[in-house]
Amino acid sequence: MVKGKSINSVTKQLIEKLLNEDNINITLFYGKDVKEKDTLKLQETLKEKYPEHEVTMLKGDQPVYYYIISLE
Repeated sequence: MVKGKSINSVTKQLIEKLLNEDNINITLFYGKDVKEKDTLKLQETLKEKYPEHEVTMLKGDQPVYYYIISLE
């Protein structure tokens, strides 16, 4: 379980908790209420933290969830 006040902070913590050595791709589908500048900042942070992984951000426009995370 992960909780916090910042969406990006919680997302980073969740990815850190779920990521394992078998994952090479980190894909996030961002929702309609997420600002693109926040998404780009998160992508940059994830690329710096996980340089051996491919980090992709896709506009999902989902109405409920800020991010849908896929780790492959």
